[in-house]
Amino acid sequence: MDKMGWTVSAKLMRHWFDSPAWSMSDHEREGKDANGNSLDYVSLKRDFPHRVVDDVVKMDWLLGYEHVASALSRLALEWSSPNGKIQLRKRLKSAGWQPEMNFFQLGSPNMSAIELDNSCQVNRRPVGSTTNTFNDYFGAIFMATLKIAVIGHTSYNSTTKKNKFHVSKAGFYLRDTYDFNVGSGLVDKFLGLGVWSKDRLLTKGETIYYLDGNLNGIGKMRNRAMFPGFVQVWNENFKEWSKKHGRGGDFFVFSDVKWETPSSLIPIEIPLE
Repeated sequence: MDKMGWTVSAKLMRHWFDSPAWSMSDHEREGKDANGNSLDYVSLKRDFPHRVVDDVVKMDWLLGYEHVASALSRLALEWSSPNGKIQLRKRLKSAGWQPEMNFFQLGSPNMSAIELDNSCQVNRRPVGSTTNTFNDYFGAIFMATLKIAVIGHTSYNSTTKKNKFHVSKAGFYLRDTYDFNVGSGLVDKFLGLGVWSKDRLLTKGETIYYLDGNLNGIGKMRNRAMFPGFVQVWNENFKEWSKKHGRGGDFFVFSDVKWETPSSLIPIEIPLE
């Protein structure tokens, strides 16, 4: 990865190899504990520092990829959907707000992504797909979730009986999992983690040619001649290495926070239950 200039991918990979062996469960991948409650990433990082990495992936780096920038723009425009407003109400009530309370402050621009996630996060969008180019983003992230958190204060109009939220800033960040659990999609079944040598990953075109050649003996001989030193890598290879060496720990990835001042200062009406 380093030889290809995939610096972020290489940092995350090294962290996995350097961490104590741990494989996250399916519910943890979804951000839930065994009881179905949202994971507390702040406590998780305090108790198991290797399981949360929030100092490697930067939003400025992510926004250099068009599909991430596009997802952020859409999320900024669409976050206050009916579900987004319901989530905002839940966040406010969890923090201590009650309807008809005239002023209540939610959040702070000093909060990190893991602090925002369970307190101010109100909407999200998936980012990444199998159609993305093989690059540093693909190696480090592949598919993840772009989230938005809002901070600001409430107001109450006793005449109209309406509760509103005034957004002062919106924070965007990415949440991902770095693990080698086998999924059910075509990528996991047929491509795995790609075809690698010590120096690089085959391009998508080369990979298709390589996989086609693996279907018969003559093709395999051709592959050995055209792609010496290349092998197909699978999730199971990493899980087996982890079991053998007692190293290789899955972890949650959070980016830093990209703060933006909303273009519209029109307050959001907080829906009643």
